[in-house]
Amino acid sequence: MASISLSQAILAACILSIGTTATVDVAWRDAVTPSPIGAAIAQASLPADANEAANTLFVEALQIIANTSQENDNLALLNNFQRAQILFDRIVSDYPSSQISVQLMTRQRVGTFDPEEFHNQLQLAQELWCNENEDVCFFIYSARDMAADLADLDRRLSAFLWIAWRETRIGLREGARLTYRKAIVAANESTLRYPRINRLLGIARAQMRNGYREDAELTLNNIVAIARQIEETEYRSTAMRSIAETQFQLGFEDAGLTIALEIIDDRERLLTLNEIANVQINQDRYLDAKVTANAYQRLSDRARVLGNIAVAQAQTEQFSDAFVTVREIREISDDVRRELYEIASAQAEAGFFDASLMTMNSVIDQQITGLFYSGLSDYRSRGFRDIAVSQANSGLIEDSLVVAAMINVDHHLVSAWREIARAQALAGFEDDARILFDDAIRKIFEIPNEYRSSFEFGPYQRWRPLAEVASAQVEAGFLEEARQTFAEAVNLAKTVTAVGDLDRRASALRSIAARQAEAGLTTDAMTTLSWIADEHSRSWALHDIATERLEEGAITDALLMAREIMGTEIRAEILHDIARVQIRAAPIEEAWDLLAEATQTVMQINENDDRDMLLREIASAYSSVGFFIDARNTAYEISDQNEQFDTLSSIAIDQAEAGRMEYAFSIASSISIGHIRSQTFSGIAFALAEAGYVDVARRVFTDAVAVAREVESDRRRDEALFQVMIDMSDAAVFVSQ
Repeated sequence: MASISLSQAILAACILSIGTTATVDVAWRDAVTPSPIGAAIAQASLPADANEAANTLFVEALQIIANTSQENDNLALLNNFQRAQILFDRIVSDYPSSQISVQLMTRQRVGTFDPEEFHNQLQLAQELWCNENEDVCFFIYSARDMAADLADLDRRLSAFLWIAWRETRIGLREGARLTYRKAIVAANESTLRYPRINRLLGIARAQMRNGYREDAELTLNNIVAIARQIEETEYRSTAMRSIAETQFQLGFEDAGLTIALEIIDDRERLLTLNEIANVQINQDRYLDAKVTANAYQRLSDRARVLGNIAVAQAQTEQFSDAFVTVREIREISDDVRRELYEIASAQAEAGFFDASLMTMNSVIDQQITGLFYSGLSDYRSRGFRDIAVSQANSGLIEDSLVVAAMINVDHHLVSAWREIARAQALAGFEDDARILFDDAIRKIFEIPNEYRSSFEFGPYQRWRPLAEVASAQVEAGFLEEARQTFAEAVNLAKTVTAVGDLDRRASALRSIAARQAEAGLTTDAMTTLSWIADEHSRSWALHDIATERLEEGAITDALLMAREIMGTEIRAEILHDIARVQIRAAPIEEAWDLLAEATQTVMQINENDDRDMLLREIASAYSSVGFFIDARNTAYEISDQNEQFDTLSSIAIDQAEAGRMEYAFSIASSISIGHIRSQTFSGIAFALAEAGYVDVARRVFTDAVAVAREVESDRRRDEALFQVMIDMSDAAVFVSQ
């Protein structure tokens, strides 16, 4: 007698309905039972002939089942059956009025197809795959069951999305699609349409990220149907904006633009079109951006977007196209000064100096009057400044001086002279550079007090350009001259007496000190900061500059400044940050010493919350490099029990990952708060799985679930189960590799 393959046996049983019957489980009932909301969505987009559409999906499902006869791989077999189940699910949810949908919902035969028998064979395929992948099966399906048990809707949705992502990683691509459908059913529990739309948009994004483009498109189409049912114009417009932007971000651009044009509220439509146009411009898709620009109703908005396109074209050195766009702007607006300025600056940066000068010479400044500035617009001066600086940086010093002479706005002239002088010094013309630096400083003091720069109020802030000149002098190698210029800037900053004078003075002194520190003048910087009268402001200024120096790798400077901070909490915070950097860059012993110093500083803080936060950070730093005893002892100093146990939990998991299982379990067992104890066991279990002790990991995960389910608070129980779910699904991926 000829033998038949397992897949052929399953196919025969499924199509011919041969074999025993079984009760349909919850998953299948969910799949064939439409929610009232789902039915409403389906009706909103129901085709003319629901029966025909349902028949098409049904035939496709049967063809998939028939193809299982060619599968000898259990994973492929399972994916085929789950793909068919998704199609049956769509028949019920999308076409509930069709004849086939009614038969599926009531579990009646459809021709020779028996839903009950199909379910039996689906379960058999799953069991066969699980027999080959017992540990992976245990982890992923246990995690999925926990996700379904979460009480909080948003947390449950997040769990489903996480599970779907992990299912895809282990090859259960169709299982992931089913999990996404569970997420959609959960999202549709929302009674308010706008929150429901936001949740469904999150699912569509997740589907797209995971490679399920068609499913994401179906989800988005259903969301559109929901949004169109919102009666309030404001809420509907806001929802349509979210949908359009998401469609565009996910690559459904025509649909996104269509929805954007449906938005009734002018502001929401404008914001949506802005978002679409900006994405297109950032992707160098200028022709598409122009199509979007033409969708604007107001000419001023259209001109603004075209201007952004012209600027972007110039910055990518597409100068001819940029000028074409400028001509298009001129058809609807007289003002193209910004665009021409940006084109000229880009031309200069690219080295096309003659062309950039021709472009700037076509710009005519206009008289403007406003809240912050009155006078001539300064596009010409800004353009000539940029050209002169680009020329100087290219070695064309004489040409740059000629162009600088065309600048008629003093503070732009100062900027140009400053950069030209720096270039002169670097080119070896040190005497000329010193003269030009002096000219720039002299010009700064000639600027009237009434001059307004940017959005500043009060007298002209001369300390700022002086500090900028001093920084340029440092780069030029004129250190002593730079110190003198910095000193002049400090003297001016000390006289700041405008509105909120202490804050403005502190801000000015802090800015100068930051430049001094960056130049390596750490002692001068600390002297500058000593002029800040308010101790708290001075401490934060020291903290900020120390942080900047730390980010630049100047650990010694940062530490010197940190130890001058009077505020205990602020000093402890920066000491901790420095210690974390030293852990990565310096000998461990030095990091330990600094952490010990930070701990002593933290213990002087009177406020419990602030002290606990920093102690937790220090304990984490100790633990991350293996100082587990110091980490544990630091954690014991935390006054808040929840914070203390959270910290101990992290230490226990770090120990488990380091292979110190006995110590990890000892700490975990000492934690008396249920949800934290559960999360700790879960983290240890994942570490065990990573180490290859999968059987032990399964037992510890089981204990973690049991502890979590005993937590009385719904929120805390969900929190614990969610973490166990993440760790178990991650373990499934790890074990499957």
